[in-house]
Amino acid sequence: MYAGSGMAWMMVFGAVVWLGLVGLAGWALGRYLHNATKPPRVDRESPLEILERRYAEGAINDADFDEARARIRESVWD
Repeated sequence: MYAGSGMAWMMVFGAVVWLGLVGLAGWALGRYLHNATKPPRVDRESPLEILERRYAEGAINDADFDEARARIRESVWD
């Protein structure tokens, strides 16, 4: 007598599950595409790191290194 109503609830539950899965897939795709379009993060060297690298390469001498390092430290603490 009420055998048909049980199937109706199963159909509604199935539709809700499918809509949830489609919505979840859409959300995941949107997040992926949003992150894929961002430019990659570039970690830049600090001025002190650049100075130390140039000193290690021999591009600047001891006196220039000490003077530049002092100026960088002063500007950081200002």
